[in-house]
Amino acid sequence: MTIRTIERNPNVPTDFHFPLGATATAGAVAQDAIWSSSAYASLYPYLARLVTRVQWKHPSCEDDVAARKAAFAISLVTRPCRAMTRLWKSQYQADVLIVGESNRPSEIRMMTRLINGLAKRGMTVLYLVSFRSPEYKELATFVQEHVLQKQIRFLDPWQMDSFADKASWYLQSSHQAYLDWRAIRSTIPQDVHLSPGSYDTVLAATRTKVAWSFLEPRMRFDVVIVRDRWQPLSAAVAISCISSETMIVAFQHGVVTVPYPSVAARRVCFGSCSRELLINLEQNLAMTTGRPAFCQDFVLAGSLSDDLKLFPFHQRSSCLLVIDQVASWTGGFFGVSHEFDGLRLAVEEILARSKVPRRVIIRLHPGNRSISHWLDLARDYPDRVEFSHSALDLSFDLSRASVAVGLFSGALATAAACGVPTLFLWEPGWFYTPDLACFADDLFVSREDIVSRVETLLTDTEDYKQTREAALDAARSYYYGLQTCAFDQDFVDRIVRPL
Repeated sequence: MTIRTIERNPNVPTDFHFPLGATATAGAVAQDAIWSSSAYASLYPYLARLVTRVQWKHPSCEDDVAARKAAFAISLVTRPCRAMTRLWKSQYQADVLIVGESNRPSEIRMMTRLINGLAKRGMTVLYLVSFRSPEYKELATFVQEHVLQKQIRFLDPWQMDSFADKASWYLQSSHQAYLDWRAIRSTIPQDVHLSPGSYDTVLAATRTKVAWSFLEPRMRFDVVIVRDRWQPLSAAVAISCISSETMIVAFQHGVVTVPYPSVAARRVCFGSCSRELLINLEQNLAMTTGRPAFCQDFVLAGSLSDDLKLFPFHQRSSCLLVIDQVASWTGGFFGVSHEFDGLRLAVEEILARSKVPRRVIIRLHPGNRSISHWLDLARDYPDRVEFSHSALDLSFDLSRASVAVGLFSGALATAAACGVPTLFLWEPGWFYTPDLACFADDLFVSREDIVSRVETLLTDTEDYKQTREAALDAARSYYYGLQTCAFDQDFVDRIVRPL
């Protein structure tokens, strides 16, 4: 029997750490410059998308193609177009305005619970959503089945009545995008630059920003709730409300991986670990940029989108769940491409050196639609390796897992909260976020140790029990009450009440 003694890992940083080459550091410099400028309000809707489009400057950095496109657009529109004759001819009024911008099934399920909680509270809701999205289809079906049409109304900011409206919207967006693009370029420091394709990113966000600018004067609401402040519509709606008495509420989207300014007066977060980090980030950003912190209240909610269920022991099933994080932009942004390789090599070593686990399930990242990164493992171990995807409920994969391993995914925190022994692969110098500090002492494991740790977990019952308890203890700090948010009356009252 193996009895482990846990000691604090002295190599774990106390602050964010980005490996050499991570573009996130350049993005942070650009973000701080924009946030401290006089144009911060008009440029705020671009921040989240642009931080992934900023790099440290090098000789071949100018986006000439984008500049030519912008010049062509500005030649067509020499002054702002007239206000469009949109379908928004009536006034719209409700207690709460919601911007969901949800893509994953778990996110849509969360928004369903939210509108249901608000409706049970007797509140009226205006919900901004693309009528072409799965989010709308599922929410509209729920509203119809529960006869909530008088309380919940959906509006599509991007829906146009006619070709003339579409043309006008496109031209005005092109004009505004060019002006904002130039403002961004003149605001960010000279040692960073916007990478190729950045103008297209700005243009796409501007179309959303302009669409909201025409809808906003016809809207009346007391509270605005945004699910994900990274999205352009959420950012545009939130920043437009800061000068009014409207209560702005923002939900935590996932693991806090970068410092990012928020204009929400109230933030709903997972637990105490995230709350303390967000408070520190708000204070640090205020000192750095001179812009006062907006948030005055933090609500601890537990898990917002994933269901937390305590699963029974699955040691005997000898199944290793690998949480993949490969996506098109994350490798360069966080500087973690070598960490992706490190996780793959670790799993390969586990398969090569040990007969346990008997089965390895690789759950692909929502932004990764290809198994190419893992193709060698699938070819070399066809009887032991299988793939899962984020379209499947995370609970389904966790219910099969004996052990979960990965890098810094929020799915690992959920696994720990469900009683699955969880290992975070980490080495000194790798990317680190203090949002996961509660897991660092007990559950961070090096490349050198991961093979033996997995093998011991799957063969030593006492070690398995200890690691399971360690995972649950850490998760109690990450998810308030080790619970799934109920979106009940008490919760609704807490998030919509005045400060």
